[in-house]
Amino acid sequence: MDIQNNQRISYQGFLSNVFKYLMLGIGLTTITSIVVSMILTYVQFNGVTIGIMIICSIIEIIMVIRLSKKILDLSFDVAQKYFYIYSIINGITMSFVLATIAPKVSILAFALTFAFFGLLYTISTHTTYDFSKIGRISLYALSILLIGYIILFFIQAPLLYYGIVFIDLALFTGITLYDMQKIKTYYMESSIEALPSMAMMSALEIYLDFINIFLDIVMLLDDFV
Repeated sequence: MDIQNNQRISYQGFLSNVFKYLMLGIGLTTITSIVVSMILTYVQFNGVTIGIMIICSIIEIIMVIRLSKKILDLSFDVAQKYFYIYSIINGITMSFVLATIAPKVSILAFALTFAFFGLLYTISTHTTYDFSKIGRISLYALSILLIGYIILFFIQAPLLYYGIVFIDLALFTGITLYDMQKIKTYYMESSIEALPSMAMMSALEIYLDFINIFLDIVMLLDDFV
């Protein structure tokens, strides 16, 4: 049953839509990043390509902020288009990362991220533990961790690099568990009219978690695979 009907669908139906949107977003990002990274193999990195990456990153930040704050005010069709456009733009940004690493690293990291997400989903759905406190602490800690990434721009410190990446992975693990657990809360507290947008909101949050965990795993594997 579609979540845009007048009748309230079951939680399983709502969850199915969340992961449908998630997989479509990841699929669009994957296809876009592969195509653009193949093009980048024939293009020399210069000010133009770096400028494109920076512009795409800025657009992504603006779109995430708008979607997060305005998603309930947008029609479902508009929110859906925003999410898919964001996924494509993120694929362009990701392509710059994929163009600098071996294809086998990307494939392995992608597989490990999916497996890790499966584990986190299993944990979040088969425990009564409340991950909200862990999720909020992890979100606050991320802002502090940004200082570490800024430092890495100016110094070469392998131990600090891997330490920051491991911490980042741990923080996003906590955030992901929190976001996955929030899906049921969104379902329980949303009106029938709000369910489509909340499904999209849940997909966006988990999508962002997936991408960040993928990047952390890529950074950990790049020097060893």
